[in-house]
Amino acid sequence: MALADAGCFGKMLEKEGVLTEKDSKFYFAQMCAGVENMHHCNVAHRDIKPANFLMANHPSGKKLCMVSDYGLSRVVHKDGSGKPLMYGTQCGTPIYMYKIFGFL
Repeated sequence: MALADAGCFGKMLEKEGVLTEKDSKFYFAQMCAGVENMHHCNVAHRDIKPANFLMANHPSGKKLCMVSDYGLSRVVHKDGSGKPLMYGTQCGTPIYMYKIFGFL
């Protein structure tokens, strides 16, 4: 497991403020790759937010993003046709929950 020696993405945003478009794309691509990898392994994180992406310093001077805090995650089971089963459990950080689901 890699050492996350540069704090979390949320704190980086608080410290550095608005990111350039180039840096935004750089970090977002890493976040998407991490989530895609979890989904490929049939794992749902269920609490994606800036504080749950840890940062690691890279020799290039850039910071690398890693998904963390799997405390609310679960294995996604599929029905007979291969579609993921939807669970009715409400979990996550309320401020990051989407309003359409009625959690806010």
